[in-house]
Amino acid sequence: MGSYYETSQYGADLLRRAVNYGYEEGFRTGEADREDRRQSDYRNAYAYQDATYGYTGYFDQGEYN
Repeated sequence: MGSYYETSQYGADLLRRAVNYGYEEGFRTGEADREDRRQSDYRNAYAYQDATYGYTGYFDQGEYN
């Protein structure tokens, strides 16, 4: 199911920020789709496909995405 990692407070803060960025970007994309009366499909959103917003290089990029 999930994975467990040991990390510093800095690493935990980065992970928390990644989750928050992902949520915020998804929320904004959904709002824009609704305002434009488009069908929402997160899989076609660039931010979802790219998944590097806020990436700093502290973790493996695949893990961050």
